[in-house]
Formats: sequence, structure tokens, C-alpha cells
Amino acid sequence: MSAMVRRKGKGLVRMAVDHIVGKHHPNRGGKHQHHEIILLHGLLSSRRGWGRFGSRLLQALETQARSKSSSFSSACGAVATTHSFRIHALDCRNHGDSIHTDHHSLEAISDDLSLYME
Repeated sequence: MSAMVRRKGKGLVRMAVDHIVGKHHPNRGGKHQHHEIILLHGLLSSRRGWGRFGSRLLQALETQARSKSSSFSSACGAVATTHSFRIHALDCRNHGDSIHTDHHSLEAISDDLSLYME
């Protein structure tokens, strides 16, 4: 999958992204918190370098959130807060399946990431 981000005055930049989406557990009458997590690769890698880590991270986060929420609500009689998670594994410009351009700097990558998060 790819996402388009608009760079100020520079047009569109295509960034490749994989989304790993957790299960949403609705909670009647309770609170819900949604969490967004971004995984960035290293200097000579791509989003695929994360392999199954994203799925394992998601599973661990969901397990921990359920455990803490049920323990807390049992102890004090409160309504549990449910949590949902979405992980974004991104390819920075000039890496993996993202667009390859002549302009490549940490500032450009930082701008791309900021625009993606908006």
C-alpha cells in the first residue's frame, strides 16, 4: 500500500506503508483509547525489514492492555477502558517501494514523516 503526502511547494511524495491493525473490542459504556504507532527502518533497510515484528508487537500491546484494564476494573469496580492499535511500517523516500528522488536529506525525510502524520 502507498500513501501520498504533500510537501509544501514540492508536490506529492509517495511513501510505501504497511498497516497492521488490531482488533477493536467495543466496551459498552466504557472509555476507548486509540493508539497509532509508526515503525521506521534503518539507514540501509526498508519497511520489510520489520518482518513479523509489527504483528508480534500488536499482539503484545493488545494482551497487555486487556490485562491491565481488566485487573484495574476488577480491583476498583470501574468500567474498563478498551484500547485499539494501528501500526504503520513506512518506507522513507529513496528506500524500498517509496518514491526515489534526487533530493535526499534527513530534513526531507522528516518533512515527509510530519506530513504523513497529519
